[in-house]
Amino acid sequence: MVKKINMLTKKGYNTETDSSKLRPLAVIIIAILSIIAGIPYIFSGLAPLAVAAFVPELSTLLRVPELSILYLVTGGFLIAIGIGYLVVSYGLLKGRGWAWTVTLILSYIGIVTSIIAIVGGRIPGGGEGGSLLLGHMVISIAIVYFLYRPQVRAFFGRSPSAKI
Repeated sequence: MVKKINMLTKKGYNTETDSSKLRPLAVIIIAILSIIAGIPYIFSGLAPLAVAAFVPELSTLLRVPELSILYLVTGGFLIAIGIGYLVVSYGLLKGRGWAWTVTLILSYIGIVTSIIAIVGGRIPGGGEGGSLLLGHMVISIAIVYFLYRPQVRAFFGRSPSAKI
């Protein structure tokens, strides 16, 4: 009981011992949003890998040998981003400082690429792709908002004026 009282009166969090007891609700929300953002990347990366299996025949017909490599690289890249989101969500729940920084960077990249795709009119999948893209942008904005909350910054050992 004494240990609990001492932990509650501390100014900052010791993420090694306090992460499971004093984890702010916002951190849990960020981790869940990161998982929600990462899973579509994994599934959308599987499609180019599946297509790459059939492309060698098509690429010889079209005389474009790089087509198969393009699909493999694209699929691998999307799957890597998805796995990165899942790893980062684990780090967020554990209170790792690197996870705060990486999540912030990934979210800003997601916001910028979503805006560029919307403004450029390059929305994959037609109308449904636009709503998915907009949904991803909203999730990224929500993650940035929650990362800058004072209790979340304190949980990750960041000062109130920390930018990245």
